[in-house]
Amino acid sequence: MHRSLAYFWQINLAMLLGVAIATAVLTGALIVGDSVRESLRHLVLHRLGGIDYALTSNRFFRQELAVDLSNEPTFKQRFHGIAPAIFLRGTAIAKDTK
Repeated sequence: MHRSLAYFWQINLAMLLGVAIATAVLTGALIVGDSVRESLRHLVLHRLGGIDYALTSNRFFRQELAVDLSNEPTFKQRFHGIAPAIFLRGTAIAKDTK
């Protein structure tokens, strides 16, 4: 085996370098992916601000519900504000992709 490794040292070196480069590329892609995911998470949390509670349903609420709740005296004592929002799960795909 030692003689085989010595005889084919150039091929073995090329193979070793290929494996090292592939490992570096995959590791870098994973690190960048995590970094992008964390950056997007930070951006979303910054834009949303502090959310303590969310009133959710599988249907839409009346448009006036946020105003009605904010006008309640007990609401003003317990909460700083209210912001209506629509929460949907979905996927976005560029038009030119298949």
